[in-house]
Amino acid sequence: MSGTDLVADARRMAGYHAVESALFVVTGRWIQHYDEPSLRTRIAVWNHHHAEHAARWAARYPTIEELPPIDAAVPATSVAAIEAVTGLGSLASSVLPRLADAYRDFAELVDPRLDGPTARILDRVRTDIEVQVAEMQAIAVSTGSAGTAPTPAVTTALADLLP
Repeated sequence: MSGTDLVADARRMAGYHAVESALFVVTGRWIQHYDEPSLRTRIAVWNHHHAEHAARWAARYPTIEELPPIDAAVPATSVAAIEAVTGLGSLASSVLPRLADAYRDFAELVDPRLDGPTARILDRVRTDIEVQVAEMQAIAVSTGSAGTAPTPAVTTALADLLP
């Protein structure tokens, strides 16, 4: 944990878990929508990474009386808004950069000497997200979907889920 507040850290982790789980749903849905094998493979890799990230956050989520189970710790409407994202451009230009910013901010609070497991998770997810953003932006440009703005529901959901 960050050494600041266990409950605040747990809320962050619940939000990260929710966003990563929603991204798993989104990217899983996209695999079937593209015909090009190399693109489907990239999306499958991203899909696997989001599942792995969600599982890592679920495993780090503390079990204390003050906290609800991780799946009940965030607004379902916010998760649904992220799951409704349909374009690579929107994900690459809004959702993933916002998630990367949240991870960076949390990493600045976590002392790896005091909480090595969380620091290692943050290192891994930050690297995966940086690579995915670069790949998605290149694909979005080549497919003409770059710069797609997020819907107001997605913007609100990100504010609800990510500190």
